[in-house]
Amino acid sequence: MCRSVVVVILAFASACASTTFIERTHVAPERDEAALMQDAKDGLLDDTGFDRAAMIVGGPSDPKAIDRALGLLRTKLAPVLAMVRGVDSSRRAAELHRLLRSDLGEGAVLRREVSAATPLFDTVATGAYDAISATMVYAIAAGQLGIAAPLIVDGAEVDAISLLAAAYSKMAVAAAEKHAHALAHAMADRSDALADERTKEALRERRALQLTDLASTAIDRGELAHAEAMIASGGEAAQRESTRASLASLEHYRLAQLSLKDPSGAALAFLRLAIDRHSKSYIENAKAVAFNHLNTFAQAGECDALQTAEIEWEKRVFDPEHTELLASCYSVRARKLFDSKDFGKMIKEMRTATRSVPKDRFAKQNLLVALSSQVDVLLKENRCDAARPLLEEGKRLDPKDAFISDALQYCTER
Repeated sequence: MCRSVVVVILAFASACASTTFIERTHVAPERDEAALMQDAKDGLLDDTGFDRAAMIVGGPSDPKAIDRALGLLRTKLAPVLAMVRGVDSSRRAAELHRLLRSDLGEGAVLRREVSAATPLFDTVATGAYDAISATMVYAIAAGQLGIAAPLIVDGAEVDAISLLAAAYSKMAVAAAEKHAHALAHAMADRSDALADERTKEALRERRALQLTDLASTAIDRGELAHAEAMIASGGEAAQRESTRASLASLEHYRLAQLSLKDPSGAALAFLRLAIDRHSKSYIENAKAVAFNHLNTFAQAGECDALQTAEIEWEKRVFDPEHTELLASCYSVRARKLFDSKDFGKMIKEMRTATRSVPKDRFAKQNLLVALSSQVDVLLKENRCDAARPLLEEGKRLDPKDAFISDALQYCTER
């Protein structure tokens, strides 16, 4: 006669992690850019002029190439300006806007709208434009017509110099996305230097949100270093409340990866973060890492290794206090030994289990299963003398167990 073994296996999973920002590096401005920055300090572009300044932003370092691009832009704008001059002055701003976005064939300045950051230099050369380069073209054409027209970026009116700042800000995001993080920092610095305080704050906030969104996508792809660098490119604004969730997910991802290779190291990192952030959640994550590590031994039924690892955790981090894992481990061992019909060894190990986790009722039940199974084998061999001490042990475990009582009576009558 045989009974089934009771197996209780506990499972727990967690994900966790900390961010280490890259060291900032800088890309020095070209000569024309440096002159532009100096010229814009007084809020005017007396020396550079808006046309050339707009072409310099994101353009080549060769002044002659800038001159050629300006000449090409004037050539392409000439027919548009002529048509606008032919209408009433009160309608010129609206007509200029309409004509610039009309299909004027190969000679048109704005031919194909794109979402990517597009310097004015590239717009003139290819016809591809984004919202900012299109606004630059409009500003240049309006200036030549003497039209006082508002310049709008992301729904807000800006001055000409802040429009240049917006272009640099968008290029900073594009550079960071393409892993050109030193260039991204440089573009962000130029944007900050040019914008007025109101626009600078708005651009920083927008840049930070865009970069943290991109970082979240990189995290999903497992590109941790790239995600960290993009968060860093977002500057101080990236660490505000609006982007804290992205930073947290980055930390958790990084430590989750670390916990696979070095569980103790990951747990220690969580504890340091818990101290730095005064956060209970990081303490809980540290405990979760410990639990997961120990649970690998429990699931495999490696109880001696589990107890050794638990001692190491106590030395290095904290007392995990996971007696339920040891109980689970012994249950796994019970199942393996029961399936292999090694009842003698199962009895020994379940006796150890009842001493190690005395409050675990499943350990006692599994010991009773082991005793009953071994007795069943002995009775079939007519060996009541060998079965009797096992039956007496079973009787002490459960005086009401029917199998043990019947087997004792059977051996007494022999």
